[in-house]
Amino acid sequence: MDLTVLEAAEPEAGVLAGLIAAAFAGVAERFMVTRDTCPSHPAFVTADRIRHSLSRGTVYLMARQAGQPCGCIGIGIGSSATDACALERLAVLPGWRRRGIGGRLLDRAVDTARAHGCRRVEVGLIAAHAELWAWYEARGFRFTCRTSYPHLPFDVAHLRLDLSSS
Repeated sequence: MDLTVLEAAEPEAGVLAGLIAAAFAGVAERFMVTRDTCPSHPAFVTADRIRHSLSRGTVYLMARQAGQPCGCIGIGIGSSATDACALERLAVLPGWRRRGIGGRLLDRAVDTARAHGCRRVEVGLIAAHAELWAWYEARGFRFTCRTSYPHLPFDVAHLRLDLSSS
C-alpha cells in the first residue's frame, strides 16, 4: 500500500473538513444525529472549526493513498498539568475502510503524543457505537467512564490508553 501519513497544515483545513464530514456522515445517520441536535458533531465540521482547532494546538495527521486524502486524525495536545492528549476526529473515508488506515493513523497519533510528552491518550465516542468501542479496546484503550452531556443527544464513552504500559 502506497500510504503516506503526514502532518497537515492550515491551508489544508478545507480538505480536512471535507474528509471528516464525509467520513462521519454515516455515523450521524446511524445514530440519528442532526445539525440541530448536535451541531458540533464531526459530520458538520467546517474549515473554520478546523483552523480554530489548529490555532489551539491540535495536530492533524492526514493519510493519503496515491496522493489522494483518505483519512485523518487530530491530536489535541494537553497541558503539562494533565499529561494527556485527546484524540479527535479519527476519520477514514468509507471506500478506504478495512485496509488498516485507521490503525496506521492511530499509531502515528500515539507516536505524536509521546513526542509531545503525553503519558496518556484519551478519546470520547458515542457509547452506543459498539464496533468502534471494541476497535479501540483491541488497540489497548480501556474504558474510564460513561457520561451524559445535556448538549449531546447520546452518551459518551471515555477511553484511555496509558502510554507508559503500551
